[in-house]
Amino acid sequence: LVIGYSINEIERVFPTPPLKDRVEEPKRVRVRAITKYYETVSWSWWWEKHGYKNKNIIKRVWVIEDDTVFTGSWSNLIQTMEKGLTTLDETPESKGADMMAFRDFCTPEKSWIWARYMHEGVANLTYPGQGLESWMTAYGLSPRYLDAVVSAQKTGITGHIEWFPSTFALRHNFGLVFIQHDLRGKKLSRSCTGGGSKRGGTFNYCCQGKNTVDAENWFEGWKNSKACIGPTLLHPVKGDACGRFSANGFGRGCWSRSFTKGSEYKDIFNAGFTDAKTSGFYSAYSGFDLQRVL
Repeated sequence: LVIGYSINEIERVFPTPPLKDRVEEPKRVRVRAITKYYETVSWSWWWEKHGYKNKNIIKRVWVIEDDTVFTGSWSNLIQTMEKGLTTLDETPESKGADMMAFRDFCTPEKSWIWARYMHEGVANLTYPGQGLESWMTAYGLSPRYLDAVVSAQKTGITGHIEWFPSTFALRHNFGLVFIQHDLRGKKLSRSCTGGGSKRGGTFNYCCQGKNTVDAENWFEGWKNSKACIGPTLLHPVKGDACGRFSANGFGRGCWSRSFTKGSEYKDIFNAGFTDAKTSGFYSAYSGFDLQRVL
């Protein structure tokens, strides 16, 4: 299900207070765009406009980030998770599964730009027990949680997708579920101050670290080598998505859509390019690389 929305539609629902002078002028537009109109508010807007009226029959809302690839069956993945989460929801001593994501508990680092600048009405992000970081690539949200977070965002409280939803759940006593997964990649250099295992679980996750090019290299290698690998979540894979905030993948290019008068539109493919910065930056993994534990 894909539903389009505009900035004006978002602003009619959620307040956009002026930014304080905490960021230099050139970054203001970028900060505002990421904070207010990126994924967090997109699904909040959908819930407010389309989901809330049906919340009595909705069990959970699943969100998949547009630069996430799963090499297995999405249907089987979500059904498997739902089966386990339903059991958890019905366990008396459990808080239930108000939010499910593929990430271990982690406190945002003080130097992390998303934690430093991408927040409104939320503080103490880097204090253990006050902030929670999660890779929001594929995740499930309960109607109870959605009602609460949308109410908060209507007052101007919000933040970046990779820490705000989980931090809000942590601070408001919602049930958090993190699926254990095997982390793979050649550049797993980032540590988590909250602890947590990097091995084990049913599904693989690629890739995490200070350089996220691993996911692109994994995806290209998997397609080219046709190696038989267990179901793997890949993030971020931006090669076919015009690269929002990063290099445009392997330079294949991307599609853009232009509208004319009325409802007519034209889709155009813009070929990618390789410059000095991206040349040699991506290097598809071989079948051997994929078969061994990275």
